Amino acid sequence: MQEARLEAAMSDLNTAQAQLDEKQRELDKVQAEYDKAMAHKQMLVEDAERCRRKMEAASALISGLGGEKERWTEQSKEFKAQIGRYVLLTTMTSDLGLFLCMYVMSPYFWHLSEFALLWQI
Repeated sequence: MQEARLEAAMSDLNTAQAQLDEKQRELDKVQAEYDKAMAHKQMLVEDAERCRRKMEAASALISGLGGEKERWTEQSKEFKAQIGRYVLLTTMTSDLGLFLCMYVMSPYFWHLSEFALLWQI
């Protein structure tokens, strides 16, 4: 009778051990999937962080270039304003041409020189 109970208990133990082994395999499989998903999540988090840093750098660059655009626009206006001055200076120089010596002593030359100094040519 004790042997029958022992055999029944051993049979139950073997059945329970088989179920435990099966559940352990399932747990190992699910744990492997979980570890894979967590690794993928970590990769996505790192990728998102790299993307955020790139976006911050791009925003800083764009805002910096916006200031450059304003500076270039202002400088372009200054250049356009100076074109007239350079045309007058070129005209004055071409008028003097070969006869520079004659004009250096004339009042016309001094008048144009004062004009050039006034306009900071």
